[in-house]
Amino acid sequence: MSLADNANQGIVPIKASLGNGQDPRNNLYWGALYGAKTHFKRMSGWTVESATSDNPAVLDSFELTNAASPSAKIRVEAWDGAKQKQAVKAYFQDLRNDGSPNDLVCFAGHNALMDLFLANVPALKSTRNANINRGRKGVVIACQSSPYFEPHHDKLGVESYVMTWGLMAPEAYVLEGILTPWLKGEGSNAARAGAAKQYARYQKIPVRSANRLFGVKT
Repeated sequence: MSLADNANQGIVPIKASLGNGQDPRNNLYWGALYGAKTHFKRMSGWTVESATSDNPAVLDSFELTNAASPSAKIRVEAWDGAKQKQAVKAYFQDLRNDGSPNDLVCFAGHNALMDLFLANVPALKSTRNANINRGRKGVVIACQSSPYFEPHHDKLGVESYVMTWGLMAPEAYVLEGILTPWLKGEGSNAARAGAAKQYARYQKIPVRSANRLFGVKT
């Protein structure tokens, strides 16, 4: 999760406290009502346990588990909003890493590739084949993530599990809608439908509009 940052990202400015990318406690994407840490603490069936990181760009983190799949450990990190370029690189580095234990990797926040030109995400043929064989999945919860991130996923042999096709708010209820079917072993369309259902509920928009946003096949 790349924290919202009025000063360092190309976002429409929001309230100063919500848009301080160095203050996870009050940030829109972390400590606010629908921020990652606050939202999952309030949701039945989910457990949030504090975690630490030796990366100075990660300002807070936690380990998330679900009662239905207690063996699955999901690490969620709050990246300094001024370090969004590093956060994007870390996302792709994980997907290039054959030894990573993460079968699902997610980037959430402002679509940094709208501001950052990323000409190529190199991958060894062996890495691409390993990703395909493992069925590794990438998720990008950000505005119009599909045209910016999917070409890089394709080079890496990574399935674009959930992407977006329009402007949106990358809040934590979307992640909840994705993780619930993923933990059940369900496919991309189920995860996209889960994201769309949550988005329609919290944003109070028609489900058909949310389905278009997440590319749900109906």
